[in-house]
Amino acid sequence: MIEIGKFLRGARLVAVLAVALAVTACANQNGVGGNGQGTAAGNATPGSQQDFVVNVGDRVFFTTDQTDLSQVARATLDKQAQWLTNYGQY
Repeated sequence: MIEIGKFLRGARLVAVLAVALAVTACANQNGVGGNGQGTAAGNATPGSQQDFVVNVGDRVFFTTDQTDLSQVARATLDKQAQWLTNYGQY
């Protein structure tokens, strides 16, 4: 009976360690925040797709079930238009 108790404690420890390992493996380690901007900004070549994504923003978000643009969305569209004017090859 004592051996089964030791086995169960060991199994719990292994399970906890496995969960901890899985959670840390999912951690964001590339320096990019939730909005897609982060430490990669200094490495983007001006006029490249990476420059557009990192420094301008390649997405405009709408409020759920709405067609109105927020001030942030309008600012992003203005930055996109300016970038496309500067880099006409796209």
